[in-house]
Amino acid sequence: MSIEVKLAALRADFANLPDDEERLHLLIRRGRLIPPLAPAEKTDERLLPGCISNLWWIPHYTDGVCRFRFDSDSQVVRGVAALVCGLYDGEKPAAIVECPPGHLETLGLRRLLTANRSNSLSRLAERIRAFAAFHLIQP
Repeated sequence: MSIEVKLAALRADFANLPDDEERLHLLIRRGRLIPPLAPAEKTDERLLPGCISNLWWIPHYTDGVCRFRFDSDSQVVRGVAALVCGLYDGEKPAAIVECPPGHLETLGLRRLLTANRSNSLSRLAERIRAFAAFHLIQP
């Protein structure tokens, strides 16, 4: 499934909810579906800098596609990571890099999140794009 198809499905999921509280609950539920990282995987090197909550992020490049695993000590940040990583997981680096950086804005997540959590979303998306760009050059 392409990034655009995934994004359209997310837009529909969020648009069908009656209010922002329900949208936030959907985000949290998505995060709870993701298996947690093992304690040994939660190292300082894997922490995403600039986030107040701990967000551990483990990117992999396998069989020509990018894969992402993560965990957080915040349910909301975990939900944000589930949404962002899920959007890009399994995609080829070119598809990620070619996707416009502001496309996540169309989901309206910023109004659901505090400034710090919104920054976490931006930093994670930037890291994913940088990881993909690296693997365009270094397959």
